[in-house]
Amino acid sequence: MLAFYANLYDKLPYDLNRDFVPVTLAVKVPELLVVHPALPVKTAKEFVALAKNWYGIIVAAATPKDIVAKLHASLVAVLEAPDTKQRFAGHGANSVSSTPEELAAFMREETIKWGKVIKTSGIKIDQ
Repeated sequence: MLAFYANLYDKLPYDLNRDFVPVTLAVKVPELLVVHPALPVKTAKEFVALAKNWYGIIVAAATPKDIVAKLHASLVAVLEAPDTKQRFAGHGANSVSSTPEELAAFMREETIKWGKVIKTSGIKIDQ
């Protein structure tokens, strides 16, 4: 949703890149959506790749780096644990982790990707 909000709302009370620091990607869950003809997909495989809407953990940008590092290490240990992976898999999700830098890059890419989809479809939310 973070990637969606930046494109759906004209004004947000926060700036995703300025006010938050990525910690780790946490979960990716496959989603099912009705496909609008304007979406840039031609096959079910392309649609599934586009629709896989992920969960990440972010904290306020003012969070000290050592706290972010400790939080990251603890979360990655839990996310990589076999029982966590098994539990997520039981719900159709993949337990994953990343570095803060990898999550920041992923969030930028997702915001650009979904921005194109949202602009093409003409979706806007009144505030």
